[in-house]
Amino acid sequence: MYHQFGFSLNAAFEVAHDPDVPEQGTGVIWTGEDQRDIVPATPAKVTVPGGALEDGWQIRWRVRAETVDGLLVGEWSEWQEATVDTTE
Repeated sequence: MYHQFGFSLNAAFEVAHDPDVPEQGTGVIWTGEDQRDIVPATPAKVTVPGGALEDGWQIRWRVRAETVDGLLVGEWSEWQEATVDTTE
């Protein structure tokens, strides 16, 4: 992640239930941030707390950049889909 004027950035993540599978739940499951002051070309990452997700759930997630001071907030990325696999 990179800001054109060199501002320090965090990455905000949001994990939600897949709306196509409402029997697994609805809405946002978890939100969190990578607050490491992301260096350009370095992947942002977070760890969802144990117990927040169940094996086999279909979920979606997205991310956006935010300045460390919270004054500038980027647009959310497109939703990315995944299936939870707790066996690994």
